[in-house]
Amino acid sequence: MHSRLIQYGGQLYVSSISCAELYAFGYRAHAKKLAQIDDLLNDLNILEFDDACAREYGRLHARLAERGRAASGADLMIAATALVHGLVLVTHDSDFGTVAEVTTELRLEDWLA
Repeated sequence: MHSRLIQYGGQLYVSSISCAELYAFGYRAHAKKLAQIDDLLNDLNILEFDDACAREYGRLHARLAERGRAASGADLMIAATALVHGLVLVTHDSDFGTVAEVTTELRLEDWLA
């Protein structure tokens, strides 16, 4: 387990959208991966994509469209969830930089850099 996961144990949150992406990966892999995903998610607090997140998603999507930019729906939902809950989005996915270009509130960290 990554040392930061241990360091921040009990204080980490994950979007239900990220859970869906993890399970999609797990089902493409094999049962051992699914068990590892279940173990990981048991140690995290899961945040549902709710009405406030949907509204923030719409705001982000519109801002990107105004600039002729786009991001995946899943990435926008994950970013919206982080913004609504005032959390830092920890990711190694550089695509989130596109979302960060349209809102100063989105704070990104890469623990693998």
